[in-house]
Amino acid sequence: MPAETEHELVHTRQITCRAFRLKNGWLEIEATLADVKGQQVTFRSRPPVQPGEHMHSMSLLLTIDVAYRKLIGLRIGPGFSRQMKKLVGGVEGCTHVTDIK
Repeated sequence: MPAETEHELVHTRQITCRAFRLKNGWLEIEATLADVKGQQVTFRSRPPVQPGEHMHSMSLLLTIDVAYRKLIGLRIGPGFSRQMKKLVGGVEGCTHVTDIK
């Protein structure tokens, strides 16, 4: 039987994505990202983050109408903006959304 290895928690990242269908047929995507530190992290410009505290806690809420259903399944990563403009650019979409980089 292998010997137990001692280990210390350093970092936990949790990403949660939830999708809701709205009464009008649109989709609402709710995404959260939370980074929790397992050890103290010190900074020069702000108070330290203590073990168990959030280093990052971010949320994104995206509402998708019928035109933007083409984006369902598109992975957010390198090339996302280019692919998004192909699918919903020009008269198919909204400048405010397709100009997001």
